[in-house]
This record gives sequence, structure tokens and C-alpha cells, in this order.
Amino acid sequence: MPLARLDQTLLWFVHIPKTGGSSVEEYLADKGSLALRYTSALGGAACTPQHMHADLYTRLIRPGFYDHGFTILRDPLERLISEYRHGQRRVAKREAVPLPGFGRWVERTLRRYNDNPYLLDNHIRPQIEFLTPGLRLFRFEEGLDPVFDWIDGIAPGLPKPARPWKLRSDPTPVDVGDDIRALVAAFYAEDIAFLETMPTVMPG
Repeated sequence: MPLARLDQTLLWFVHIPKTGGSSVEEYLADKGSLALRYTSALGGAACTPQHMHADLYTRLIRPGFYDHGFTILRDPLERLISEYRHGQRRVAKREAVPLPGFGRWVERTLRRYNDNPYLLDNHIRPQIEFLTPGLRLFRFEEGLDPVFDWIDGIAPGLPKPARPWKLRSDPTPVDVGDDIRALVAAFYAEDIAFLETMPTVMPG
């Protein structure tokens, strides 16, 4: 959950995993300065600071401490496919045992989540659990340009850096059976319902 200083403005970015957050963090770092951006968990924490959900980050950063907060949300199935592809790249890089097929991986991952909601650095947690009142909400499917435009509007006096796009997913199709679609839809039912009528700003 990086906190960015852009000139005299403090911007709070709620980084929901697998929603383009790495590109947004890079843009914020090029435009200003960032805090709470780490690649590993700190002092016994269950996840890295940039992937804390609302129950954790509200204990550290209270509304009113920052000037503006925002986040990006994504279709839950596409988010899970992105996580699967990310895992495939990691095991290939380490020359480890390949992941099972997507369906089997989903079944196993959602079972493991029931025992450990912080699984995979909080990457599996439903997006609804990252939201707090007042956040400006963006849809991943609409691209990151609306996010970058909004950031530029928050601090219009600062230069506009190049717009990055980090960690693009492999475009290779993933086979998703109807049973897995139903399983994912049930697990992320609250996310799906919220996205159907998602407001511009999270109500409180």
C-alpha cells in the first residue's frame, strides 16, 4: 500500500495484487517519492506492506492522514488467471516442478486459502476486503491511462513521466471449464456483485 508524496499532496495507493499495481507504483515513483513499498514482509507480518488489505492498513494509516486514496479492481477470474501465469513464470525461472493445469491449481489454491488467507502474499484474497470509504475506484479493464490521467490531475505542476506497463501477462489462452468458472464465481461472489455496480468513489 504505497504512500506517495507528489509535491505537497499525499496519495494513498491501495495495491490490490494482479490489477496493474506494479506499473502504477513505478509511475508514482517516477513522479514523486514512495513509502511503504517493500519486496518482503516486515517483522513477522503475514504479507508485504504493499499488499495489505483494509483490516491491516487502516491500523497504520488513518483516513485523513493522506489527501487522496485510490485503487484498481479487476474481473476476479482474469485476476486469478494472471496469478496462475505469474506462478508459471516463477517455476520456469527456478526450473521447479511445473504447476498443474489451471482447474486443478484453482481447486488446490482455494482450499489452501481457507487455511491461510494470506496465501501467496495476499494475492488470492477477495478484492472487496481491500476497500475503505472514500477510495477513488478504477477498473483494470479500462486500462491504466485513466489512472495515470487522474494522478496527473492531482499534481498538475509535476512533470508527466513515461507511462509504464510492467509484468504483462502471457497471452496464451488458459482452459477454464464451466465447473471452475462456477467455483471461482462462488468464491468471489462479493467481488462480482460489487463490480456489477461499482461506483466511482467507495461509499462510506
